[in-house]
Amino acid sequence: MRGTATRTIGLLALVLVGLAEPAQAAEETRVVTGRLPAHEWMDWTASLSYVHEHEQGALNREYEAQDTGGHIGLVSDLVYQRSRDVMQLRGEAGLFKDLSLFTVLSFVLADQRSLNFDQGNNCASQPNGCVDATNSTILRDGILPGYGTQLPSTTVFRGPTRRGFEYWALGANWAVFNQARDDTKPTWILHFETRLSLAEDMRFDPAAPQKNTGVGLGYHQFILSTLFSRRFGPLEPYSGAWVVLPVLTSGSPFSAPGVSGGAQKRLGFETGLEATLWHDQQAHHRVAYELRGQAELRLDGLEQSPLWEALSGDSRCSTDPTNYCRHPAGAASNGPSVDLDRNGDGLADYPNPGVTHSPSYVQMGGDTGLIIQIGPHARLRTLFGLYWQQSHDLTDGSSGNAVYDVPGRRYRIENAYSWRLLIDGGVVF
Repeated sequence: MRGTATRTIGLLALVLVGLAEPAQAAEETRVVTGRLPAHEWMDWTASLSYVHEHEQGALNREYEAQDTGGHIGLVSDLVYQRSRDVMQLRGEAGLFKDLSLFTVLSFVLADQRSLNFDQGNNCASQPNGCVDATNSTILRDGILPGYGTQLPSTTVFRGPTRRGFEYWALGANWAVFNQARDDTKPTWILHFETRLSLAEDMRFDPAAPQKNTGVGLGYHQFILSTLFSRRFGPLEPYSGAWVVLPVLTSGSPFSAPGVSGGAQKRLGFETGLEATLWHDQQAHHRVAYELRGQAELRLDGLEQSPLWEALSGDSRCSTDPTNYCRHPAGAASNGPSVDLDRNGDGLADYPNPGVTHSPSYVQMGGDTGLIIQIGPHARLRTLFGLYWQQSHDLTDGSSGNAVYDVPGRRYRIENAYSWRLLIDGGVVF
């Protein structure tokens, strides 16, 4: 009993030593100060980060037939994939006390999307067997060409590799409370950011599929967020929330003829924990483990869905609608069209911009990784994350397009997930 009590007292002593560690902010709530302490000049930081993202999901199609008993069922059609690599350069400088200004330049190194026939393990349960060019509904309805032909692979569509300058961000952080200044209070940060989409907007034209490789979103973003953290020795939990408000750019595809409404607004919440695993205070070396969870609600509004490039029409549709405006296979030229009827005469006369009106849905997941501080001025942060997207219809029926946006014709994304890798290195002075 005496040995057990001695070990228990020793363990409690180690915990108390850990709790006596000087306060320092978690990476998520790092404060770039104007002056701390009073005799020092302002802080500034610079960082370079790389993000790789891969996402995919099953695009299933509604249908009505005898085997559904008159009810709307789902049939497999496509598998969507997207791979994206982004590099970001960030700089931040303390302005006054705990108020700082920052700027971010975001460059897309590569953004590639593809659609493939869904030939998964559930082929036997599908009404038409495995999906191919003879039964794919996206080919049957004339959204993409090739119905009834023998395609050389299961790939139905591959968009151009997009790359270039994505946005320029400017913003400010203000620490209402800063635990590094007053260890009786938590750290509380208010964040404002504007992301200006100054690059060429993303568009797709089947008449010139490689002409547009822009990565612009078609809207600017205004971001408001708040973050709280409180260090308890080697542990620092944090949580926060944000809202993203889009404002369409001039000439945005979201404001094309036949499209109405605004881009999706986003609301999010995150919570996490940073735990110091090892700390050499004299040399300013530190290794910490980070675990973070996030949930985001994307409100109903316009978006470029996984089908936006496939839905985008040929620019020649407006000058030669008979040959270049799309209709379901075998339909007359005055039948339902994937493209738009601007003058209301029942005939398609304008290419579809690819933008659709989405219902609300949730995306959630989490990240885990390490933070390594090397001396007083250098740091490295790595995170790996998995995210899941709620199953939802790609369109909400508000456009009334008889080919893909009415009950029995809509697409639904299911089993959608993504994984992300972040590597961020920076210097702090």
